[in-house]
Amino acid sequence: MATDRKNARKYVERGLEAPKYGQRKQNTMFGDRLATYLRERVKACPVRTARRLFREI
Repeated sequence: MATDRKNARKYVERGLEAPKYGQRKQNTMFGDRLATYLRERVKACPVRTARRLFREI
């Protein structure tokens, strides 16, 4: 059990079970969305410079 000893003692004294948490929902990473956007912009205009793409962000 990876809890503080005082919390563990509290659960044992009260006869409580330690809380069990489910898995977190996976969120789309901002970097993934940004990479997708940049790829679309480069496909739309291949001569676009990195400086201009940075300004668009």
